Amino acid sequence: MTNARSESAAILHLACDGAPADLCGSVAQVIAERSHGRYEIRHVAPPKASPERASDLSLTVVLDGRGENWIAAHLDWQHGPDGARHSGPSMEMSVMDTTLKPRMYDRFAENLIRADAAIAALLFD
Repeated sequence: MTNARSESAAILHLACDGAPADLCGSVAQVIAERSHGRYEIRHVAPPKASPERASDLSLTVVLDGRGENWIAAHLDWQHGPDGARHSGPSMEMSVMDTTLKPRMYDRFAENLIRADAAIAALLFD
């Protein structure tokens, strides 16, 4: 039964383009929790060109800039092999009086996904 479910589950190819591995991990965690298992998440490097099936997604976390106490990133994605490529808005997170720590990425990851209504609808609805 497990094999039948995993073969039919939509696949989400997740890649990082310069983004910290901890941020990509947070994006994967948010997707896994919020999509209720709709996607089988596979980490890929380099970013996958396009999804193979209509239900599959290709998602890349792209680093736009980074410092000790700030980070900016956006999502590039494609739904299905014939779907258009999308680039979400760049989001920034900064902290004061400290440096960024991996545990801070969870909220940023969710905000990064929610910033693009189209990908948020695919992942969370």
